[in-house]
Amino acid sequence: MKKSIFVLLFALVSFSFSQSSEIKNDNNDKVQKEKRDNLPKYKIKIKFPLEVYHVYRMTESSQISRTFSDNNVSEFNRDVNYFFTLRMTTNPNDGFQKVEVIIDSMDYDFKQGKKEIKSGSQSDNDIPLNNKDFLNYLVPVSKEFTLTYSPYNDVAKIEGDRLLEFRKEYSDPEKGIKDSLGKSIFINRMSDKDLKFITDLTKNILPISEVNTDTIWKSPFYFDIAGLRFNGNISTKIKGLQKTTYLLESITDTLKIENKTKYYEDINQDVVIENGKSVGSYSLDASSDGSLTYAKAVFVSELNCKVNKVTFKEVIKTKTVWDLLERFHY
Repeated sequence: MKKSIFVLLFALVSFSFSQSSEIKNDNNDKVQKEKRDNLPKYKIKIKFPLEVYHVYRMTESSQISRTFSDNNVSEFNRDVNYFFTLRMTTNPNDGFQKVEVIIDSMDYDFKQGKKEIKSGSQSDNDIPLNNKDFLNYLVPVSKEFTLTYSPYNDVAKIEGDRLLEFRKEYSDPEKGIKDSLGKSIFINRMSDKDLKFITDLTKNILPISEVNTDTIWKSPFYFDIAGLRFNGNISTKIKGLQKTTYLLESITDTLKIENKTKYYEDINQDVVIENGKSVGSYSLDASSDGSLTYAKAVFVSELNCKVNKVTFKEVIKTKTVWDLLERFHY
């Protein structure tokens, strides 16, 4: 009988303690929710001032290391600069904004051991057009087109009469480029995806609704790394506020490679990419007036590749930076 009473008392005490803990946790959750609800909310939108020229520089720095199955290692560095200009020429229409774009020039520097190729679209020396790696970065230069941003801060469309003419010219079976590899490079590098990657800083990370400093939002993410395309999801938050600028930070560990093959200039043939992944971060500084002032991406990528019967592992360390160099209007 005493044992039964003890068990009953123990059960009552446990139930009472459990209820007390649940009430305390509920109260804590309510307090935290109230704190979050009381935080200032921000609506981060892209908006370029009318008829103001924005001159940007994009810099991609890559360190690439390949370890072959016989333990031989090949290493090289590549640095590429693009200079491009954005300008909104008409007022937004139903939330859609049209931005005129021109990719003005490119600088290229490739180093492998004692070998170095340093050139660019405005180089005084002979441009190494026979080098397919150089050509891959040269093709976007001088392209003019219109980026249309939707009310949701993403690129809804890329268009342009001159761009369309270029695409038709280079893909024409009779009058276009005869070399199949060169033709493939021209067509791919004039694609919407490639042109958008160079000139769109938003990278689909801006929120579509109001957020506060405790908010973390997710979005699909596409990124080009050393001529390879990766995709996945990314998580973004407001890292800080600096006067009139929102400092956004995005982190991902889910990027997977899209490419199945790629031409490697130093190997002089297509390489099979069996699998690949990338981890890293992307940060963006967005001004409260709607302009984008700075962005930086840091990624480490690993690929397992095969050429003929030889396998190798490739590690790519990249840093890509977009700088707003100047703003002006006539």
